[in-house]
Amino acid sequence: MNRNSFTAKCLQGALMHMVLLPWLTLATAQPAPKMSLFVPDAPGISPFWDQITDVMRAAAEDLEIDLKVVHSTPNSYSLKKDGLAALNHPDKPDYFLSGYWKASTQYHLRRAEQLGIRTFIFNSGVATGEDAETGKPREKYRHWIGQVAPDDMQAGYLLADILIEKAKAAGKTDNGKVHLIAMGGWGEKHKMEEDRYNGPKNRTNAQNDAVLDQFILAGWSRDTAYNELMTALKQHSKVTVIWCAGDIMALGAINAAKDLGLMPGRDIFIGGIDWSLDGLKAIAAGDMTVSLGGHFLEGLKALILAHDYHYGLDFAGDTGVETQTQLDPATAANVERYLDPLSGLDWHEIDFRRFSKKYNPVLQHYDFSLEALLKNLKPSPLNQG
Repeated sequence: MNRNSFTAKCLQGALMHMVLLPWLTLATAQPAPKMSLFVPDAPGISPFWDQITDVMRAAAEDLEIDLKVVHSTPNSYSLKKDGLAALNHPDKPDYFLSGYWKASTQYHLRRAEQLGIRTFIFNSGVATGEDAETGKPREKYRHWIGQVAPDDMQAGYLLADILIEKAKAAGKTDNGKVHLIAMGGWGEKHKMEEDRYNGPKNRTNAQNDAVLDQFILAGWSRDTAYNELMTALKQHSKVTVIWCAGDIMALGAINAAKDLGLMPGRDIFIGGIDWSLDGLKAIAAGDMTVSLGGHFLEGLKALILAHDYHYGLDFAGDTGVETQTQLDPATAANVERYLDPLSGLDWHEIDFRRFSKKYNPVLQHYDFSLEALLKNLKPSPLNQG
């Protein structure tokens, strides 16, 4: 190597060092992030939110995140009050991870912006009618760094379509039409409910093979779903499909159908959303036809993206600041693929550092699918040394 080449190499190395040094300093000097996970139910009330919380706790331990879980109750007053209390706490979080609820999250976003707390919304997008007020992440609210939400309209449509086609294949029609009841939760409190409810409506309007006889609100309660359906099925004797916005209500519907002398999977077809463990077991037993899910991992996604953002690794160029999750159907044909890992897996067995670009610098693109998680189990102590 001649002298000029050697000098050029040295200059190139020094330049690279100057470029990388700020990033390396930022990525290593930052203290561990403090995050608050805002959950709209007490522990043990919602299997779906319990599952989200369990996964996020395990990941937070691996990533050395100081995670505090703040529980509330699903009404506008409590959600607003408890969320603001978490933001205003003397030991305030660096990040606030939450779903979106009408009449409460607007207050959270505004207060977080005032306090310099970064927010990440998951599980539900901004409600219709409020999007003009909020804008997009990083627009009006600079500290609202990202949002991930299920494609609930697609999920609601797909759930209705699978159930209707199953009923048609079994010959459970009246004059060529399938009659169905749709069962929702609290009403149109946020975009998730609005979009899911449009699914069965759009499906029945799109094709001339099904009729939506009644829409029922069951408050995301198994017991309420049971009681409401006991009455509704007596009034609508032609119904052979029960569409439920959540597995917990589908399980109540199964009990009601059985107590009325109907056999789920033969006389009536029932489905839900969430991939709850009890829902998957009901599919394996032949009582539930389908459950759509996978979106419980959105909380994990929000946690890791916020974690990496904290260390100067912005996810905007990879996932974008807004992403949608496509829900996958679990049916009798594939339920074991989901039931086996979800019934026996301790989330602490997953090496969540493999999904962070801070801990795994060679990672090109984020992947938070269940399949990816199961490929990154920690080595068993029995197999070490």
